[in-house]
Amino acid sequence: MRFAYGYANAWWPQVNLYRTAEESEKAGAPDWGIWKKKGLEKWKEGFLQDKVDGKAAELWDFELSEYQKQSPQDQIRNLAQRGAWAKIADFPIDERMQLVWENLTLHLEVPEGQVLPGENLVNDHWAKIARDVDAAYVSNGKEVERYVF
Repeated sequence: MRFAYGYANAWWPQVNLYRTAEESEKAGAPDWGIWKKKGLEKWKEGFLQDKVDGKAAELWDFELSEYQKQSPQDQIRNLAQRGAWAKIADFPIDERMQLVWENLTLHLEVPEGQVLPGENLVNDHWAKIARDVDAAYVSNGKEVERYVF
């Protein structure tokens, strides 16, 4: 998460990494080139393995040409949807983000051993109002909340 104006001064659950606005402003956009190259290699490998009719290379050339017509954002989305490798591949780090949560988990109930803070607050307290949503509980393993902020 990053902010157009000002500084973040509170967040829930706790972040794994905090960068100041000055640090994030100095950073450039992430380079997706290596990730996309690996994705294309994996896609091609799987594509060619599935084709045994002798026209695999021709079909791959067509798929590749269609992929290359897409915008960079659509190429990333396309590759991310193509297989399990995308979920475990190292995504480029976007150092423009001021607040970074890693490994958040979602739960239907408050996870065992964790406590939702502020249960005794008055009903019109902003935290209780913010939690009054049809949403999962978000946990970083140490803290749990009904929202990420």
